[in-house]
Amino acid sequence: LLDAVKALRERRPDLDFSLTLVGNRYAGGDYIAEAVESACKTDSKIKWVGVIDDEALASVYAKSDLTVYASEIEGFGMPILESVWYGQPCLCHSSGVMAELALGGGVATVDMTDTNAMSAKLEELIENPSLRRELAIQAIDRKLKTWDEYVEGVLSALVHWRCETTGEKMAEEHSLTVADEAITSDW
Repeated sequence: LLDAVKALRERRPDLDFSLTLVGNRYAGGDYIAEAVESACKTDSKIKWVGVIDDEALASVYAKSDLTVYASEIEGFGMPILESVWYGQPCLCHSSGVMAELALGGGVATVDMTDTNAMSAKLEELIENPSLRRELAIQAIDRKLKTWDEYVEGVLSALVHWRCETTGEKMAEEHSLTVADEAITSDW
């Protein structure tokens, strides 16, 4: 992302935009933190706010025109759905779970391993307010699953798997109870 922003600034010095980075250092990622700190020193329009509380995060979302989730590999992609939940267009990687999450709308994709493609996509999104507006409307209109719906889906898949592997008959219905930290299912 930092390389794409740098390339965009070099190609389009007339394009006025800023980048606010949210998140923490993590074990094994010192080189990333050093790159971010260096970028912040050399580009006054890049700011790293680190870990922030929910109220500050809501403020960052409210002040942004779009979000970028530059991860190439992700287990679920929570920041993408968080951006959608806030009604903000998001740019994320074009494969894996990120591409799957983008299918629901409000999200543009690009190959995050291709600096030139990412730089071009950022330019397109920054320069095209009608595209951002279209993605924002998709995000606002998008129905996001609740945690209970995700749990129900996982339990349903487990029930199907159990029945297929054991030969058991599946009941017409199975019930789901989610209580604090306990999940039970009648199979």
